[in-house]
Amino acid sequence: MQHSKANIINRIEAIDALRGFALLAITFRHFLTRYNYDIFIYSSNNTVAKADKLVEFIDFHLFYGKAYAIFALLFGFSLFLQQKSKAGHFKRYMIARLLVLLLLACINSIFFLAAIFWAYMQSLVF
Repeated sequence: MQHSKANIINRIEAIDALRGFALLAITFRHFLTRYNYDIFIYSSNNTVAKADKLVEFIDFHLFYGKAYAIFALLFGFSLFLQQKSKAGHFKRYMIARLLVLLLLACINSIFFLAAIFWAYMQSLVF
């Protein structure tokens, strides 16, 4: 994908950086929930037990639910900026984007029962 110089100049780097940190936090949160670190018996080693408690504290206070909200807010802000910049072509752009999401949803449903792309596409339509 090629970007025009005007598009690169008009980018807000802080928004891109915050979105990247939100994605990193979401990824960290998925790692922690996927590997069920909280069901293991805590170590008898005091240092390791303190590290476990620190990870739980950071996870709960920094990542639990907050990263999703920040990412959704930044995603909506990005859509707003795209709507402003694509004035007359935004509707056609969104329809094309929804069709790509529909295609991904169909491919995803072949391999997985969870239809996350389908939910995303529906949330943008309705």
